[in-house]
Amino acid sequence: MGIRMVAVIIAGILLSGCASTHFGGGPQLPANAQIVGGGLSINWKAPTNGTAILVEVNSGKIVRTQSLNEEDTFEFDPVALDSIALLNSMFGGPGVQDNETLAALPKDTRFVLYFVPETTAEQ
Repeated sequence: MGIRMVAVIIAGILLSGCASTHFGGGPQLPANAQIVGGGLSINWKAPTNGTAILVEVNSGKIVRTQSLNEEDTFEFDPVALDSIALLNSMFGGPGVQDNETLAALPKDTRFVLYFVPETTAEQ
């Protein structure tokens, strides 16, 4: 499943009228979203098919979403090359250099990983 499809699915979930978890003016997450991890470095294995949603709680920003199959791993490290540009665009100001990503993050930055298990017709 492509990144665009995941974004469309997440947008549909967030915009739907279903019960949801909502915090601090940020995104609404489905009611069945479970906190499964957090911190600056995350390496988490999915127990079943579903969607991982990484949120920076204080800003309410969704940092990344990823569709996962059972036993797939979600990895996040703010100093990894694929994360630096993303985090700088979200939290850095003009002139922030790649090697200053962590310093550019607000002091109260708090990353939390949620997991939304895939639902099936039988559930």
